[in-house]
Amino acid sequence: MAKVAIEEEDVKKTMASLEAFIDPKKYGSFMIEQFFEEHRDMRLWKVRLDHRGQDYLISHKERMLVVLDNVGASVTKKLRDSMMTYSADKSQ
Repeated sequence: MAKVAIEEEDVKKTMASLEAFIDPKKYGSFMIEQFFEEHRDMRLWKVRLDHRGQDYLISHKERMLVVLDNVGASVTKKLRDSMMTYSADKSQ
């Protein structure tokens, strides 16, 4: 959802989607534990989007997409690794 909002250059949707990564009641705690630097970047992006709007989004779009891709790939890898470990444990 965040990537789509960024690609569409929709500031309001982007800010709302970043909130899920920042809010400790959603994924914020996980982000701090596993992706501290990325969490900090997302908090900064949200503030800057609030102040500078679409100009900021357009000029930082590629960086935002790269960070979200990296987080997604890392989470996918961790899930895949944990599933492989679970499968190996179950077979014993």
